[in-house]
Amino acid sequence: MLDSSLIEKSWTESLLSDFISDRIETENFFIEKNPKDGFWYMKNSNKNYYNILSIDTNNMVKTFAKSLIDKNFDSILISGLGLGILPLLCQNTTNIIDVIETEKEVIDIVKQIGHLKSNVTIFNESIYNFTPVRKYDIILFDHWMSYASEEEIEQLYDKFHIFLNQGGFITIPIKEQCSR
Repeated sequence: MLDSSLIEKSWTESLLSDFISDRIETENFFIEKNPKDGFWYMKNSNKNYYNILSIDTNNMVKTFAKSLIDKNFDSILISGLGLGILPLLCQNTTNIIDVIETEKEVIDIVKQIGHLKSNVTIFNESIYNFTPVRKYDIILFDHWMSYASEEEIEQLYDKFHIFLNQGGFITIPIKEQCSR
């Protein structure tokens, strides 16, 4: 289950402001606070076509965590780390949180923020190469899926559905949002 106190907080303020006080930058990515709304944005400094990668606003919670709200779960696999908001929302109420992220710099930035607990394990690997060693209640693909073909999505379902616990489910929030 998601941490309801953090969800409530996200409606009015940044979830990361307790952890970040100033801009964080690597060679290809940076996190900065938007002076207009006070929320933190992760941006890719080299790719103008897809500049904003993650935001800690309440819209992120409503969009990407919608399928998790009011669900009881003890284990989750998340593909795509972003700012680590989804693991943050889960870490106080979920025992196993495994995250797959291809960009080492993104992992380094999130580790520098320091907001994730020891029950969050981050794997620096591609979702296509990753093979879980356990089953999960939820598998959430939170990455570039809005650009994925139906064939790619079907391949991921085929590969990962065997790693679901009974009653578990796979969700692709960004694809669900784009198909509305």
